[in-house]
Amino acid sequence: MAVQTINAFRTLPGRAADHMAATTEAVGHLRRMGLQSVALQPIAGTDVGQITITTLHADNAAHMASLQTMQSDAEWQDFFGRVTLDPIAEQVESSILSDLDPTYQP
Repeated sequence: MAVQTINAFRTLPGRAADHMAATTEAVGHLRRMGLQSVALQPIAGTDVGQITITTLHADNAAHMASLQTMQSDAEWQDFFGRVTLDPIAEQVESSILSDLDPTYQP
C-alpha cells in the first residue's frame, strides 16, 4: 500500500523568490537521496501562496527508510539548518496519507 507525505509551507511576506529557491534545492536533495518528490504550487483556490512538497513511498517501510536516510544525510542536514535559521515560510501542513487502493503502485 502506497504512502504519500505532504508538507505545505506558506511563503512569508517578501520571501517568494527565496522560498522558490529553497524548494527547488529541497526537492533536489530529496531526489538525490532516491526519493520520488515533487513541488506543487497552487495557482487558484484557498492554498495560493503556499508551496507543497509531496513524496511517494511504496509502503510504510519505505517511508520509514526515507526518514532514516534524510536524518543521516549531511547535505540535507546542512540545508535544513540554513532554512531554519532564516525562515522564508511557515509550515501549514504535514500529513502522511495511505492509499486505499491496494493495486496502486507509485
